[in-house]
Amino acid sequence: IYNNLGAVYRQATEIDKALEMCAKVLEIDMKALPGNHPSLALSHQNISAIYSQQNDLTKAVYHQETALR
Repeated sequence: IYNNLGAVYRQATEIDKALEMCAKVLEIDMKALPGNHPSLALSHQNISAIYSQQNDLTKAVYHQETALR
């Protein structure tokens, strides 16, 4: 649900809310899933897309690299 909300907020260019939703997903997943679970990579990719949209490329790259681990 939070991923979907994040996507909707991102499309509506409500970037702060989109980032909040995606961060919530990542927080929940980090507590519930092993570190190499694909859902963690997806969460990091979603966060990266938001930072990329904001033109914060340093944070975008960080989250893309983290998704690869």
